[in-house]
Amino acid sequence: MTKEEQKLLAQKAGKKLKAFQAFFRAFRKRPGKEVDNLFHETHDAVFAKTDCTTCANCCLLGTPIFGRRDIERLSQHLRMSAGVFQQKYLKQDREGDLVLQATPCPFLGEDLKCTVYEVRPEDCRNFPHTRRKPMGPYINAVLVNTAVCPAAMEVVENLVSSLPHSGK
Repeated sequence: MTKEEQKLLAQKAGKKLKAFQAFFRAFRKRPGKEVDNLFHETHDAVFAKTDCTTCANCCLLGTPIFGRRDIERLSQHLRMSAGVFQQKYLKQDREGDLVLQATPCPFLGEDLKCTVYEVRPEDCRNFPHTRRKPMGPYINAVLVNTAVCPAAMEVVENLVSSLPHSGK
């Protein structure tokens, strides 16, 4: 994805944020299993035709949160101690979470493929959080991710258009 396309996606997400928020206020009132099923069906349809390696915005612009298991798995894979891994790659953010010191992700290859894919952090495995269970706690994260991930934007737009009565 080009810088211009990234900028346009962020602008589009900003313009639609209030409408998306209104939709999700009503959508959240549905039974949890229904919310999960609708999200998951929409996610599956979008990601069946999505090649994340043509975009990699999540790796270029954002940073996952690293849990203890992520640090252990990655440091072992890279043959370094967890302490050295943390010192070399991570910092604590304002919320107290461990995140990458800088973007783009140091594990993103020039071909826009993850060089540590098999041992990538759990947060990366779940991005853009459109297939979590239960979905309710992740809806705000999904809304934030619409500014970064074209597939997250498409999932949300498809939900809104398929259920217009929910948010209007």
